[in-house]
Amino acid sequence: MRTFRKTVAVDFDGVIHQYDGWRDGTAYGEPMSEAFYYLERLMDIGFVYIFSTRAPEQILEWMTRQGFKRPMQIIPYIDPAGEKRPFWNVPGVLGISNQKLGAAIYLDDRGYQFTAWSEDVIREIVKRI
Repeated sequence: MRTFRKTVAVDFDGVIHQYDGWRDGTAYGEPMSEAFYYLERLMDIGFVYIFSTRAPEQILEWMTRQGFKRPMQIIPYIDPAGEKRPFWNVPGVLGISNQKLGAAIYLDDRGYQFTAWSEDVIREIVKRI
C-alpha cells in the first residue's frame, strides 16, 4: 500500500456514527458498519481527522466508549505554539475537531460535489432541503 501525506476529513454523524436526526444532543447511535476498520485503514496511509458541529469532547468520549483503539486527540484551534492550526498532519493519531480544517478530501454523507454555479445546483439544494 502506498504512503501519502495528505489529510482526509471524515464527518462524524452519518459517516462514523449512525444518525437518524437530532434528539437531545447526545451521540446515541452505534458505529456505522465497518467505520472503525476503514478509519484505521485511512490512518495507515495518511492523516485523518473527524469534523463535526458537535463538541469534540463528546466525540472523543463516544469513540472511546465504542472501543476505538487508535490514539485520538482533540485538535485545538490554536496549537500549543500559539499559531492557528489550519491543517491536521499528525501521523497515527485520529484528530477530532469542530473546525473545518484543510484536507485533500472531505467524506460527508450530506456533501454535494460542486463544480460551477448553475440551475442544477439550485435544483439539487431544493430537493435536499
